[in-house]
Amino acid sequence: MKNWMFPTMALIVLLAATLMCTARTATVSGPDDPAAQYHAGYTILDLPWEHDPERQPLTVAVWYPTKDVEAPHEYGGGLILGSAAVDAPPAAPPAAPPAAPPAAKEGRRPFLLYSHGYGGGGICAVTLGEALARRGWIVAAPDHGDDFQAIRIRTGRQGVNVVRFALAAKRMAAQGLAFDFEKYSYRIDEALHALNGMLAHETYEPLIDRRLIAAGGHSFGGYTTLALAGAIEGRKDDRVKAVLMLSPGLFMFDKDDFARVAVPTMYMLGEQEQDQPRQGGTKLDLGHRAFALMAPPRYFLLIAGAEHSSFADPMRRRLGGRRSGAEESQRRALIQRYSIAFLERHVLESEAAESVLARRDPALLEYERVLD
Repeated sequence: MKNWMFPTMALIVLLAATLMCTARTATVSGPDDPAAQYHAGYTILDLPWEHDPERQPLTVAVWYPTKDVEAPHEYGGGLILGSAAVDAPPAAPPAAPPAAPPAAKEGRRPFLLYSHGYGGGGICAVTLGEALARRGWIVAAPDHGDDFQAIRIRTGRQGVNVVRFALAAKRMAAQGLAFDFEKYSYRIDEALHALNGMLAHETYEPLIDRRLIAAGGHSFGGYTTLALAGAIEGRKDDRVKAVLMLSPGLFMFDKDDFARVAVPTMYMLGEQEQDQPRQGGTKLDLGHRAFALMAPPRYFLLIAGAEHSSFADPMRRRLGGRRSGAEESQRRALIQRYSIAFLERHVLESEAAESVLARRDPALLEYERVLD
């Protein structure tokens, strides 16, 4: 895709799909990860809004380390296939004790707050969430209340009009620096509600290390996470120690916004999306400008063959995205490998992660890192 203005209805539908998740043809990683110390546990939380009891509770997908054995699990009614020890069936009461309890004896855990793309859902974090849980992390990914909600944690794919959805996303991106920050501030509120809810939850509060918190997001989730890192004045959360941006939607931020980001960042982009227009230039141009303005440590990766959808969790039922098969699985594995290495280096201060970060993989068309 070389231009945001799509000439056919088919390409508009394709855009809608790539903003959410994409077709799964192979498992990127699994419980055989040699660095895994645990199995991946999975649960769903509904977090009420204490000061607004009439508001619909925020649904959050949560992955965590457990000693219980994993089994194949169909997320969202079979939309995404993963492997996890599921803590309770969907009909279990909210206060039911976990059937697959978190591993608790080893102390407090690092935590990743994940924000999905526009119209997507928390289960778009399945692959990264499971992989991090096996390495001892807790991951929480809320369902954002976007105008279009094509994927939900509990029910999977929703019956939205994909053409209207894609046109709405196109209009939003076309706003550029005229972006309506107030209209979309709900995403930041929801991300903070998920973070605060996890830190207050009777099961997870004792397990999360408040000193080891990162934020990550795909597409429009990049806006959410960079806001928490300081890009929007008044919305910075000092608990967030690092930010992972997977093909992020950052068209709304200017140079002063990027310059306010003072935590470690990793910015990934795909070769197939680099020429899309943004802010009078291309998406790659915007990525270079943002990278140059944010404080170190900072990383920029341009991944050969990857498209926007390569950075979201793949679906079993094909909604869009053109690439699949072994090569796409390799791209997804590379994305995951660098993502985890970044988080573990700059949140956990792991020296072992340097074995990945110090090397430019041949599949990286660009790899820049500035450490100081």
